[in-house]
Amino acid sequence: MVKQIENKSNISVMRTFKTDTSGYVGSGGSVIGMAAKQEKIKNNKNNNSNNKNIKMFLLFISFLLLIGSGYFVFSLINKSVKKEEQEVFITPKPILVSDDEYEVNIIDLNNSIENILKLPLKEREFVYIPILKTIGNQTQLSVVDDLFKSLKIDFPDFISDIDDRFMYSLYNSKDNFPVLLFKINSYSHVFVDMLEWEKYIYEDLEKILNLQTKNKVKDSFYDIEIRNNDVRVFDDVEGNHVLYYSIVNRKYLIITSNENALKEVFRRLSSFQFLND
Repeated sequence: MVKQIENKSNISVMRTFKTDTSGYVGSGGSVIGMAAKQEKIKNNKNNNSNNKNIKMFLLFISFLLLIGSGYFVFSLINKSVKKEEQEVFITPKPILVSDDEYEVNIIDLNNSIENILKLPLKEREFVYIPILKTIGNQTQLSVVDDLFKSLKIDFPDFISDIDDRFMYSLYNSKDNFPVLLFKINSYSHVFVDMLEWEKYIYEDLEKILNLQTKNKVKDSFYDIEIRNNDVRVFDDVEGNHVLYYSIVNRKYLIITSNENALKEVFRRLSSFQFLND
């Protein structure tokens, strides 16, 4: 009977602070030691909790730094791509379709004209020479105002009656001959203003059209007909045609020094397959 009671005493009972204290004191400890042990356990729990909070905080900071670094790298790449996009310039379509094109900068225009005229073109090849300008980091196509400023000549009166866009080209007819093509906004004004500009046009365009020296020319233009178009022509003292201009369909003004070049522009203007306008 006693044995059975001893076996039952091995069954664990509910722990309370009182029983823990009694057990601790009964095993040779003191109440103060018991309190110190409980405080140590409590501090360990607090330290573990604090360490956990610190780890969570550091993890959060690391996450923010990772996002910030990713955004910074993305911004640099995006800026680089945008800069490359700004630097890439696609030349707008000219008034007429050409066989090829060679770009020049308007800053170097006067110095580049001689090199332009030496381009190795094929017979009857018609090429576009886009004259570009740089503003800040952007490249743009020069407009009529830019052209006349570069040539350092007074603006003709008709400049307000033509489109900003113009076309400078070369046509090969055993040699390279420059052509200037302008789009007209007001035919009547341009017609009258061109008659007035005839006094100065040879000297003003002498460089860009590769004309001969001023001493070899006469004083006035006169009318001839080429391909059913009225053409104003200027002769040298030997009677050779050295400068032509013509207004086609009341929409386009052509100026050149070569009859074959003029005929080629007439041909292209009369065909929709060559018109970008």
